[in-house]
Amino acid sequence: MKIGVLFSAYNCASYIDRCLEPWLKLKKEFNLILAATNGRYILSPYEAEDMKGSHSLLKLLGKDLDFLLHSCGDNRWTEEQGRDYMLKYVLDQEVDLVWVIDCDEIYTEKNIRDILFYIQKNPGPDCYNLYYKNYAFKYPYWTSDFNKTVIYWTNRKGGLRSFCFDCDLSYNDGTMLNIVGDVNVHTINKQVALIEHYTWLSDDPRTKDKIHNQDIKYKGEKGSRCGYVYDKNDKLTFNELFYKDRNIQLPLIYKTLIDDFYICDIEYDRASNVIYFKNIIEKDFYTISVFDCDDNLLYCCSADLKQDYFIGTTKNLNTDPYFVVEFKKEDKVVRKDELHVNFKDY
Repeated sequence: MKIGVLFSAYNCASYIDRCLEPWLKLKKEFNLILAATNGRYILSPYEAEDMKGSHSLLKLLGKDLDFLLHSCGDNRWTEEQGRDYMLKYVLDQEVDLVWVIDCDEIYTEKNIRDILFYIQKNPGPDCYNLYYKNYAFKYPYWTSDFNKTVIYWTNRKGGLRSFCFDCDLSYNDGTMLNIVGDVNVHTINKQVALIEHYTWLSDDPRTKDKIHNQDIKYKGEKGSRCGYVYDKNDKLTFNELFYKDRNIQLPLIYKTLIDDFYICDIEYDRASNVIYFKNIIEKDFYTISVFDCDDNLLYCCSADLKQDYFIGTTKNLNTDPYFVVEFKKEDKVVRKDELHVNFKDY
């Protein structure tokens, strides 16, 4: 099997070395064709010196890439056009799979091996979704449930044609990924891989550019197209208009303290003050404890997690900055997370 890996690298200089390292190490073993594009997009804020593109380019030069394309000056393209150049190249190399990556996404060698093993065991779907641990505001705090389709077989529906939006591809038979039901998409669970994504960090200069880009590119009322915004004090925060317009609660912020393996998704409903355990992956018997931010035990129970489960506490968890959920298995703590209901800049 031959795999084409497409890296979008613009303005990712601080992450490029870590991003590329596992792919370069596994290049020969997995017959990887590595392509990268770097250059300011049409929607990016104008920058006369183009230092963001130059810094990324310097990181890419000298890497064992098969294809590298850089644009500069007034020669700007859309994000999708940049990916199309890479797509054409890897398809000319007759790859079997196409894998789409932004260079702020950090895979480990184990992630890559586990995902490929899973795909080889499950070749039926046309393409595959992955979940990402989206670091937000400040490392190591993250938000959950972000996933996107990034891995495609090339021999389905007449072959891959071009990118239609972000990482979404269209096919030669006219099928488009963003039309629900036309493509067999399979989501790979978090026990197989949960990819680190350095995406919405306060100290990352790219963040303002990303908000600018989404405010132009995405649909919705003006001021509510991006889930993040800078407040009047120039502090990054959740954009409450974004969530209000979609009638959804503000996300929780997680901080993982112990993570021997991924057990399930932990969610909290602010309105009902209930903690939910969903999408159970590692089904087993656990002791579940809930602590407040002062380490006071609020709730403890034994649960045979074979299906979705929920618990409530007498204390309103909305009143504290965060609470802690702990899983024990045979008296050993195997998972422990802080869930930040009211995130502060710690």
